[in-house]
Amino acid sequence: MLPALELAVRHADPNLGFRLLLRCLSRYWVEIDRATYGRYVALGEFFRLGEHVVEACAFLIRDQD
Repeated sequence: MLPALELAVRHADPNLGFRLLLRCLSRYWVEIDRATYGRYVALGEFFRLGEHVVEACAFLIRDQD
């Protein structure tokens, strides 16, 4: 999966690659920490995505023990 995402970012469109990453994370329930989620929010703002695009991954945030 990572090679395909890298190709999308490098040769198609970084915005598309980021949206594909978010979709893959959601599809496979990949846990992320709050700092990573914050970076995703910042990238979403940079790419001018609607808030709902990144917020759809909020359920993946793992609680710190």
